[in-house]
Amino acid sequence: MPASEEETRQLIAVVKKEPQLILKIIGATEQREAQFARNVARREGVPAEHPVVRMAVVLLSTIANKSSKAYFSDGNTRSYPDLLLENISAASLLFSQPFDTPDVTAAEGQP
Repeated sequence: MPASEEETRQLIAVVKKEPQLILKIIGATEQREAQFARNVARREGVPAEHPVVRMAVVLLSTIANKSSKAYFSDGNTRSYPDLLLENISAASLLFSQPFDTPDVTAAEGQP
C-alpha cells in the first residue's frame, strides 16, 4: 500500500471511482490469509485447522479490516501500514493485560 499522503488520496479516489477494485483487494486478502495460516501452522508445528491458527487468522483479519476501513475513510491521510501497526499495538496491549474471571463456584453459591 502507498505510504505518502498524496498516494493515499489517489488510491482512495481510484477505488471510489472504480468500486470493483475492492473485489480484487478482497481476493488478494483471502490469499494472504491462507498463506498467513500456513505460516503460523508451520511455525507452531500444528495443522492449519488448529484453534491457535484459526484464531490468529481471525484476529489479524479483523485488525486488517478495521485498518482498511480507516484507510479508505474520507479525509484519511495516514498510510495503511501506520494504521495497521497502531491497531496491532492496541490489540497487543489489550491481550497483554491479565484477564480476571469471576469465581464461577462463588457465583453459583457453592463453597
